[in-house]
Amino acid sequence: YDPPEHTRMRRLVTPPFAIRRMQGFRPEVAQIVEDALDTIEDMGGPVDFVPHFGWAIATTATCDFLGIPRDDQADLSRTLHASRTERTDKRRNAAGNKYMQYMNKAVARVRRDPGDDLFGVVVREHGDEITDAELAGVAAFIMGAGGDQVARFLAAGALLMVDFPEQFDILREQPDTIPDWLEELNRYLTTDEKLHPRIVKEDVTIGGRLVKAGDTVTCSLLGANRAKFPAPDDEFDITREKSPHVSSG
Repeated sequence: YDPPEHTRMRRLVTPPFAIRRMQGFRPEVAQIVEDALDTIEDMGGPVDFVPHFGWAIATTATCDFLGIPRDDQADLSRTLHASRTERTDKRRNAAGNKYMQYMNKAVARVRRDPGDDLFGVVVREHGDEITDAELAGVAAFIMGAGGDQVARFLAAGALLMVDFPEQFDILREQPDTIPDWLEELNRYLTTDEKLHPRIVKEDVTIGGRLVKAGDTVTCSLLGANRAKFPAPDDEFDITREKSPHVSSG
């Protein structure tokens, strides 16, 4: 969406993401993490970190936030994953259609009985300002970003703990550096390396280069995040001077 549609949609779905509400969600997320760790411990031996920790935590927390029933979460998670990883267009499209069909049914259910989750908050407060298709689209986007992006973020963080043990030592000895770790992780290993392509609306000059109306432009978030610290000064360093990143777009 572009303004004014984007502005309207952002206004409708922003309240559930208020800091106070997110803080209230912390105990539930902590329990999800504990459950994942217990499952890994019960499995014994080496396990694949991404599906059993990163993906499990990210999708469960996001589904709970959206109000997706626990009984539906495993199948929905598999469907989302298939829509992005199946080897053929036919299978990816089939999974994507199944994924959206579920979201449409979820919207219909919440319209009848809104709860305290994101779906319910938006329906109760702005139900007459957002269509079913828009609400399903927002939920699908949040589920995709919350599942895929957060899972990759957790996996990247685990990898950096192995690759930069001296930085991990700082983190363990000084827990108050966790925010610094997260910000530097966002900068150093951008989990979404590029934005979706954008269509230029009018001629514009960027960096001395003319970009014409109608051209397609893709921005490298990874390149933008590392521009201020070119190699060889681009090591992962949570003590470095902080630089605003654009990992979230």
